[in-house]
Amino acid sequence: MIAVYGCDGAVALVSKKRGKRSNRAYADAVKTSVLALARDCYQGFGPTLLAEKLAQLHSLVLSRETLRQWLM
Repeated sequence: MIAVYGCDGAVALVSKKRGKRSNRAYADAVKTSVLALARDCYQGFGPTLLAEKLAQLHSLVLSRETLRQWLM
C-alpha cells in the first residue's frame, strides 16, 4: 500500500470499486417487479407490512429497510 501511494499519490487510496454496483445489490428486475406489486396490489402499505405480504404471498424475502428505500 505504501509503495502504491508513493507511486500514484492520494489517488491510490481511493477504492477501485467506487461508483460501481455493489455485489450485494438486488437485480433491477426484482426491484421493478416489487415496485409494480407495491403500486398495483399493496398501495398504502408501509414497508414492514409490505415485507410481510411479499414474503407470505409472493415468496420474496426483502428487509423492510430495503423496501423503505425503494419506496422513497
